[in-house]
Amino acid sequence: MMGDKAMFDKLKLKRQPKPETIRKILICQSNADLIQCRKHIHRIGGTVVKELPLVNGLVCELPDVLMYELESTSGVKRIEDDIKFHTSCLNYFFRRRSSPQQKPQEVGWGVRRIGAPEAWPISRGAQVAVAVIDTGVQLDHPDLQGRLGKGFNAISTGRSANDDNGHGTHVAGIIAAADNDIGVVGVAPEVIIHPVKVLDSTGAGSLSDVIEGLQWCIEQKVDLINMSLGARQDSETFREMIKLAAERGIIIVAAAGNSGPAMDSIDYPARYPETIAVAASDQQDAIADFSSRGREVDITAPGVEIPSTYLKGEYRSLSGTSMATPHITGTIALLKARKAELDLAEIKAILRRSAYRLPNFAPEYQGVGLVQAGVAVNKYSE
Repeated sequence: MMGDKAMFDKLKLKRQPKPETIRKILICQSNADLIQCRKHIHRIGGTVVKELPLVNGLVCELPDVLMYELESTSGVKRIEDDIKFHTSCLNYFFRRRSSPQQKPQEVGWGVRRIGAPEAWPISRGAQVAVAVIDTGVQLDHPDLQGRLGKGFNAISTGRSANDDNGHGTHVAGIIAAADNDIGVVGVAPEVIIHPVKVLDSTGAGSLSDVIEGLQWCIEQKVDLINMSLGARQDSETFREMIKLAAERGIIIVAAAGNSGPAMDSIDYPARYPETIAVAASDQQDAIADFSSRGREVDITAPGVEIPSTYLKGEYRSLSGTSMATPHITGTIALLKARKAELDLAEIKAILRRSAYRLPNFAPEYQGVGLVQAGVAVNKYSE
């Protein structure tokens, strides 16, 4: 029969909370070290969730009490938190009513304000490959039919990049909604959109999935990446991936964030010099109150009450630097369709020369000014 002390010890053991499982990104010194680290993680009771070979990385989960074992692993360059990312959209606008898919086609006020229709006789972005790193895209939306290329799902390997949130579909429509007599028309209605799902149904995601999405884009050799998402925290590994993509000639357009009117409030990756950071303006050509401010802002685009494609084949007006960013991505696609070899410095120069500087706003609010796609393509794309 079990004694009192043994019984007490057993009850005490039962009442002890289970160790918390944590998720970390492990960057190794070399590929050989990566192989050894994988074995060590399994040996100490952890799980390898995914590999990030372009940065010699592993994403692992293990009990927090075993963290010291991970830190002492030979060949480890650094260990980082798998920080959280979010869309750069104002969530309360998601409650707005949707429009039916049968609505006659309109050119949204943002597309008109940047002069995109004036560029269409010369360029519609044909064959430019644009990756939308986001919540995915509704793959059968009638206004995106024929505009979608190969996709990738970093959250659920092997599953499609179909959108279960609506944000990515909205962003894709601003860039590339077809000129087909229904709904809306995008800034560059003949580009090819590659949906890359890294954010879940709530519009949130992890650094490791964003990095894996970037890795896929590099492997696919896309021309442009739209990142209408961000994080408040920096990451050395994330910066390495952004730099690697830029070195491969991929242009990255990123939302400045919605932390305005506070100054020095730009999200990552928009803070990085390898990206084009986008602020948001309204229909009165004023910088939106929510738009993040800082010296990293490169340019401004419409971002308030922007109509675009949404889930279930419908349409919705949303606001945020998320909506401003694809106006810039679409503009660059128009330029790249004319001159594919344009690099980041050349594109920034064209955007600067063609932009309309908004009066009464410092560069920390608007960058070089409000993008003018028509002027950029007609005057500077030869």
